[in-house]
Amino acid sequence: PLQVIAASDGKVWVATFGSGLFCITGDRQEHFSIAQLGTDKILTVFEDNRQLIWLGTQDKGLIQYSRRKFEKSPLKVSSVWSISED
Repeated sequence: PLQVIAASDGKVWVATFGSGLFCITGDRQEHFSIAQLGTDKILTVFEDNRQLIWLGTQDKGLIQYSRRKFEKSPLKVSSVWSISED
């Protein structure tokens, strides 16, 4: 699976299953994988109304990206297949 979103700040986020997460800004590309996320199995990526990036993973649950840091959510699930908000 591969999911791509264009965030409100102009960054393009590419979630992959097996190759981690990519963030593309203009001609610059950043790659995040097991070292930063604890997993490379990203199932979904979502931007909420506060411009926070959320990742759903197969084996590490929900991960939030804010202020250039990834933080695992305390939510007690291992797999998150989709994310939405009210």
